[in-house]
Amino acid sequence: MIYLKEIGEMLIFSLKFANLYPEQYIYLYACHIQNDCKHIQKYLSDEILTHLPLDVVKILEDKQQSKVCIRKVYSLIDTTFSNIFNELSKEQFYSFLGQIAYIHLLLKENSYIVLY
Repeated sequence: MIYLKEIGEMLIFSLKFANLYPEQYIYLYACHIQNDCKHIQKYLSDEILTHLPLDVVKILEDKQQSKVCIRKVYSLIDTTFSNIFNELSKEQFYSFLGQIAYIHLLLKENSYIVLY
């Protein structure tokens, strides 16, 4: 079953908070909830599910069976990094790259991403 409470919380967060700060968050332009959706969620590979915790797989399978779909139109990216990129020192830029690499490593080590 789709988690309508989660959808509501996401919409409230986007509309009442995140949209007020488009420099830090993606902007929600539009949202449509369809109760009789015929869409079938497909994953790129069933192998992806084998790398996720069982409770996450259960949530994804429940959502896959739901007849409720939500379409959201967000801004593509926020512009924070592009606004400060030219102002970063060499040390700050390397620190940024190091943080991104560490985040990637943590995601990979904990099976949130799979590299083929």
